[in-house]
Amino acid sequence: MKNHVTHAGRFFCILIIALFCGVSQKTAVAAEESLKKPVVTPAKLEEMRKEAAHKQRRIIYNNDGDDAVPFKIPQPLVEGFLKQRSTGLIGSQVDTVFYCTMGSMGYAMHRTKVGDIFLTREWRTAGLTRYNLTPDLIKLGTDPLQLIVEFCRQNKIEVFWSMRMNDTHDGHGGDYSPFIFPNFKKNNPEYLFGAENAKPRYGEWTAVDYAQPKVREMAFQYAEDVCKNYDVDGVELDFFRHANFFKSVGQGGLASPAELDMMTALMRRIRKMTEAESIKKGKPILLSIRVPDSVEYCRAIGLDLEKWLAEGLVDMLTVTCYFQLNPWEYSVKLGHKYGVPVYASLSDSRVQAGRAKGWPQNFQRGSDLFYRGYAMQAWQSGVDGVYMFNYFDPNRPGWRELGDKKELLVKDKVYFMSPRGYGSPPAGCYVKDGEKFRNTPTLSVEKPIFLRSNQPQKMTLVMAEDFPGAEKRNLRPEITCRLWVKSMAEGDRVDVKMNGRLLENVKASGESLDYRIEPTDVKNGDNVFELTAQTVPRKEFSGNPGALEIKDWDMAYVCDKVLVYPAQLPWRRLMNYGGIEQIQGNQLLLADRSTGAADMVNLAYPWHISPEALTVAEARVRVVDSNDPLGVCIRVANSAAVEYLTLSKDRIGLYFAKISCPLDAAKDLHTYRIVLKGKDIRVYVDGTLKLDGAGKFTTAAFDRKEGVEDILDADWNKNSLLFGSATGPGTGEAYWEYMKYYTEGKPVGLQDLIVAVTYLATQEKP
Repeated sequence: MKNHVTHAGRFFCILIIALFCGVSQKTAVAAEESLKKPVVTPAKLEEMRKEAAHKQRRIIYNNDGDDAVPFKIPQPLVEGFLKQRSTGLIGSQVDTVFYCTMGSMGYAMHRTKVGDIFLTREWRTAGLTRYNLTPDLIKLGTDPLQLIVEFCRQNKIEVFWSMRMNDTHDGHGGDYSPFIFPNFKKNNPEYLFGAENAKPRYGEWTAVDYAQPKVREMAFQYAEDVCKNYDVDGVELDFFRHANFFKSVGQGGLASPAELDMMTALMRRIRKMTEAESIKKGKPILLSIRVPDSVEYCRAIGLDLEKWLAEGLVDMLTVTCYFQLNPWEYSVKLGHKYGVPVYASLSDSRVQAGRAKGWPQNFQRGSDLFYRGYAMQAWQSGVDGVYMFNYFDPNRPGWRELGDKKELLVKDKVYFMSPRGYGSPPAGCYVKDGEKFRNTPTLSVEKPIFLRSNQPQKMTLVMAEDFPGAEKRNLRPEITCRLWVKSMAEGDRVDVKMNGRLLENVKASGESLDYRIEPTDVKNGDNVFELTAQTVPRKEFSGNPGALEIKDWDMAYVCDKVLVYPAQLPWRRLMNYGGIEQIQGNQLLLADRSTGAADMVNLAYPWHISPEALTVAEARVRVVDSNDPLGVCIRVANSAAVEYLTLSKDRIGLYFAKISCPLDAAKDLHTYRIVLKGKDIRVYVDGTLKLDGAGKFTTAAFDRKEGVEDILDADWNKNSLLFGSATGPGTGEAYWEYMKYYTEGKPVGLQDLIVAVTYLATQEKP
């Protein structure tokens, strides 16, 4: 028969031993407390972990830790700190809080011996002062993470610590950047992707290179430190804030098998650590990740996502942030294949261009109706919950409705064809050819779709409604498809079919076209829209196109001011790597004085002209200097062909056609007119034909041979107008007075498509 020791007897033995050995009674009590913890075997832990991983999480709230650095010091300190973003969530649908205290690799806003604690008390940013509460909270014997853990425990909310795996806000510029650049980076510049004056092609220069063992070691130590010292239910490894991990990828390559193995080894090590700490604490510590929603894209940047899932290294999967590459169903299928719950990150939209004039406030991204539609699209795909990021106001109604898909079905909402838009930054920011992984529309003012006459465009919008349920509640739905269109001339129209039926009762107001939708037109799931523009033909040119006066330019940028975002849209500025853009004497100086492999200074416009249409691009320019054919240039592409008009001090030429002529382009401003039609390209200078490229406009629009830089994503490469510098190693600068274009094949620019569902109260039946 086994010996049995009573609880009291066991404690007495511990106390006697402690006193005999000179150990305090407090230590003895601690030892007794450890004996009370249930013994968790690995098998039991696995069972507990799976149960915890699949618990209900209607809404996961990612609090990024900015409540610890507010613009006003809250009073009283602790209660005020919690009131900013937390106390208002009590009784909401938030089941889990992810709290981030990592602003940059090497800094943390919690008590730690790993790296540095962020203790800078205040600094100016955007003309305002931020106050860091961390040092004052530490003086009180606590810190932001500890307060959030205690708040969640008191209110029965699950709590995770969130670690940004490579946050690069310290390299984005602005007043705050110097204050969050940690000693780990200052003392180890060789660990970074680059330097402030030597920026990488992809990603940010302050990103740390995970090919460095010490970088991986520090990431591990941060996670281990929190698991040992804080009562968290899990750890989130946020690989999407920001998505740069290997210097080789930043330089234009793809992550190698060896680099993929490095990150997988780190994941295994963190998993092993969380399991060891789970056994010590008698409860599971879950491991969650947030990543881009594409296995292939993840591999390209160094994350072997499917291997991690297959090996059971991940308990929870959250997808998307700045951009969305696939429909939600893609990630749901992937996660559920390996028994992992999937959460849709409804990150704030970076589409900043507002809306068409006259659109109500709720008909824009970021509104309450927007989030309802966005969440409903995610729920319809089968996600296990929604994850709110950069959504902080605890008084917003979303906290009490976005986690209940049944109630959302019968609430007013707005569905966007492309909730995230193109992305800011887009997929191509972090890896070469990043846009090739995209399988979702990017329709927004930053990335419009151009509708050419009699050429249908199809796109799919996910919707989910419960019209019978609404009727039982005496609610009647009104449904409207609204288009935001540009460049419509008198007599133009856009025909819209939804699921094969032509939408009628069209109302035009300014830049908006409204189409009535009947409830019977709507499907729960994919709804296919087909848009066809019918445009009135423009009068063709007659006479010499080089000298013809054009009054009705389709775009005219008079360069007496620098374009300012978001009003500049759809112009795109490709100047991420330095250079000069400034106004001097009512002219725009674009100067590329850097010789880095990716350094260039230019502006691009998505004109989306037809190859068959006669098109004129005209600029007035004075060249200052150029040591490369593409140092000062105008690039034209019409979806079929591409060409560069190259401008040097004493010669101009057509880059691919290989024709040129002498010209003193540096002495005075000259007017350069490029005329395109079919396979012909001609260049007139001050009204005189100088370059005749008849039959020579034939280089494929996305042909990268002969040194063409991959400076734009696929759509823009194929059909756009660009001016400035298009060379990395080369330099060039010029003064630009204006840039204009006209085309006979003018398309209709579609900048947004939404469907608004409004439920109106009806009189109750007798």
